[in-house]
Amino acid sequence: MLALIFATHKEYAAALSGVPAPPQGAWQQTSVAGRPVLAAVTGVGPLNAALCLGRMLGAHPLSGVLNMGLAGSFEIAALPLRSFSVASAEIWPEYGLRTPQGIDPRGIGFPLAQTPLGAIHDRIPLDPAAAARALGLTLPPQWPQGPSLTVSAASGDPDFARQLHARYQPTTENMEGFALALGCLQASIPFLEVRTISNLVGSRDKAHWDLNGALAQLAAALSGLFAD
Repeated sequence: MLALIFATHKEYAAALSGVPAPPQGAWQQTSVAGRPVLAAVTGVGPLNAALCLGRMLGAHPLSGVLNMGLAGSFEIAALPLRSFSVASAEIWPEYGLRTPQGIDPRGIGFPLAQTPLGAIHDRIPLDPAAAARALGLTLPPQWPQGPSLTVSAASGDPDFARQLHARYQPTTENMEGFALALGCLQASIPFLEVRTISNLVGSRDKAHWDLNGALAQLAAALSGLFAD
């Protein structure tokens, strides 16, 4: 069965209007467009996401994971507020050895994981079109795709955001995707990540945020993915 995973109850409620949500860290069976799914609320951050997915994989023979929620855009001109974004890679910039030049993901001498794609350090390539086909979902070709950066602390400083963008060239910032992508890769099941843009990464200026608008777009994103 397909797992439909959100980080927060707000994201769950926005996408699945009127469907009661499970407690944080739990899931329940519901249906989307007549199709049964296991809908989960993990809690925010890579640790919560990994723990919840691990428990789900131990309890159910999952056919794959669709991760939905909000994300920040590194360039509002290219990826504006309330727009859709599909992750074409997942990056974790916080693994490895911290040096004056930044974090070296190979600096401690150990990969993060050995997977069917080989050793993983700080980047997981994704194939959204193949994942959507495998999951029986429709991925609109006009939805922008790009690498997404997963962090355990959201970037609240524009200088730091510029450093991250220069080093990794991501289009979006999120807080769960890498953990979920790694879990799916190790379990050999497809993973698709679709988010809506709520803010400019690194900015706390209210003009660069539209949380409610991004939440409202999640239902449209879900409807598009489950369209015949």
